[in-house]
Amino acid sequence: MKSSRLLPFAFAVFLFIGCSSNEPSLKDKAEKFVKDSVFTSFNDPKSFEFVSINIDTFKIKDALKNTQDFLKYANDSAKELKKIDSLKSLNQDLIINLEFNIKYRAKNKMGALMLDNMLLYYHPENKSFEVVRLQDKQ
Repeated sequence: MKSSRLLPFAFAVFLFIGCSSNEPSLKDKAEKFVKDSVFTSFNDPKSFEFVSINIDTFKIKDALKNTQDFLKYANDSAKELKKIDSLKSLNQDLIINLEFNIKYRAKNKMGALMLDNMLLYYHPENKSFEVVRLQDKQ
């Protein structure tokens, strides 16, 4: 009798474990992108080490608010503002892109260990990264 009560529980645990994803996180993907394509161009790629990664999201509601604020500041017509209002029916929490601010250490041309940062954008629609800013090594 007790084994029949445990069967649904065991099935739920099995289902949960079987459905868990081994997909790497976006943070892991960003680190891999940097290692595979960015830091190979550094003066001393072997000296490269991650310090921190901060992730910021940019959603549709952020884009609409920014555009609306700009149009109000620019004294643009009410017609343009109405167009923005008509877009509010979209899913406001849909992520347009993710911004990765990556701090790292690496040696410069002189061999000194420097603390720098780079900015990456991740575009969910085509699952790609883009280097937006990379500080030059001195």
